[in-house]
Amino acid sequence: MKKKYLRLSLNSISMKLIFLILMTVVPIVCLAIYNNNQARSVLLDQVNSTRTNMLHSYVDQIDNQLNTALSFVINMVTYETDPQVIALKRNKNDPQYAKRRLSSEMSEKILINNYIDGFFLRISDRTDQTTFISSTNWQHPSTPNDNLETFIQSRIDSGYPHAHWQLCKIDNTEYLFVMADNGSNIWAGAYVTISSLLSHLSTDDISGSQLQFVAAENMDDFTQTLTSSYQCISVQLSSADILLTEVFPQSEILRTLPFMQKYTLLISIIIIVLFCILMLCIRDIVSKPLLNLSNAMKEIQAGNLEYRIQKSRNSAEIELVNRTFNQMVDDIQKLKIGIYEEQIKVQKFQLYNLQMQIKPHFLINSLNMVYNLIETSQLTLANRLIQFSIDYFRYMVKVDKDLVPLNEEIDHIKAYLSIQSIRYTNQFSYNIEIEPLISDMQVPPVMLQTFVENSIKYALSFRKQLHINIKITAFEKNYFPYARFVISDNGEGYTDDLLDKLNCGAKIIKKDGMHTGIRNTIQRIKILFGSETSYHFYNDSGAVAEIILPATFAEDELLSDI
Repeated sequence: MKKKYLRLSLNSISMKLIFLILMTVVPIVCLAIYNNNQARSVLLDQVNSTRTNMLHSYVDQIDNQLNTALSFVINMVTYETDPQVIALKRNKNDPQYAKRRLSSEMSEKILINNYIDGFFLRISDRTDQTTFISSTNWQHPSTPNDNLETFIQSRIDSGYPHAHWQLCKIDNTEYLFVMADNGSNIWAGAYVTISSLLSHLSTDDISGSQLQFVAAENMDDFTQTLTSSYQCISVQLSSADILLTEVFPQSEILRTLPFMQKYTLLISIIIIVLFCILMLCIRDIVSKPLLNLSNAMKEIQAGNLEYRIQKSRNSAEIELVNRTFNQMVDDIQKLKIGIYEEQIKVQKFQLYNLQMQIKPHFLINSLNMVYNLIETSQLTLANRLIQFSIDYFRYMVKVDKDLVPLNEEIDHIKAYLSIQSIRYTNQFSYNIEIEPLISDMQVPPVMLQTFVENSIKYALSFRKQLHINIKITAFEKNYFPYARFVISDNGEGYTDDLLDKLNCGAKIIKKDGMHTGIRNTIQRIKILFGSETSYHFYNDSGAVAEIILPATFAEDELLSDI
């Protein structure tokens, strides 16, 4: 049932319209999202390429300055004679002149190599006295000499890397620092603060962009601290194990995208919302009226000809369809009422013919029995037979009625069985049980006689006494009272072929013509009660006929599916 409902739902006009719109909207939205992602990716790649080239240019400048400074430092400890003059201290004047020359030379170098914050020279003489000479760039902040000397001494004591620029901190200020020595008593070096080095680099073209130096071993940790909304590019310096990195927000780059590409997600959401609104409009304008029409057809198909489509505000075409449908149902209802009236007339005539076939059935045999009893001088028995016959034929006059009370039908069947008891003395017995609750329910006249007569006709035997049992009980079905009639005997029972014909309502043909008894009774019941009745024939130590009728009473309106 669920599969059928799903199949009908998927095949509905609403679902087809939804699929059609989805087939149009979804590719457009997907294409817009894909185009937006491609535009973002291309733009970011272009910016990354441009910024990487810029960083390479900056790194080349920095490497050139740092390498020049490093060459100057190595030259001072290796080839300059003035540091040796100071270290040897052969007279008082030569060291003083050498200091001035070295200081002047370092100052001139700073003017040429303006990226560097300062140079220094540390010399130990033969008496272990230390001479410290430094020159700083007045344009950039520098570390005081005493702190610098302390840091240099700590580097000498810890075994610093020789002639290699490193990232370090002095008084919580980041520096690039390099130092070289002659292997004994002369040390020379240079330093530059990261802030002054970055001041030579410009990132004004991207708002929120930041340049910074990161040690190579810390690069992974640095990138993990960044969120996905930031873009990071870096270039390795050749003069040191550090990277120049630039971090900038992607939003600043994506701001240059065209409106459609910038707000693709928002546009997609708007399209989805419009799609939902469109589906609601389609439901109210198309789907709902068609569903009402479909439900109306199902009601008519189920037999509810009173159902009509209610008036509502719809399009002119739907209103025309609804009015036409209601008019068509009115015409069908009128036509069906006319057909029902004709069918009732035909069925009444059929019922009358069936009843007429039953009336003469017993008359001839009864008169013949009375005649034989009088001829044999059995007058008392003849009187009883005449009395039973009077009761029997008085009741038969009521056969013209459609229904009679059950208690009258029981009195009639007792009269009939009494007549048969006179005819077949001591050859059969009977028992009748009935619930008082339904003793006055309405039943077709002579209904029970047909089955009792059939038992006497086909089950009576001289080998054993025939017993006929009639049991009538009440039960409830769908909160409505029903009666079950069970007529059974202890005879040979029905043959298999006869059972099949009786249960399927087929015609039973005998050699002497059509067998009308049981079939006529079943037809009468069907005409009077329609689908409310049922019947079943089977064998259980003899023939059993079971009839179920609705328990209607004289004041009730007869329920029938005619």
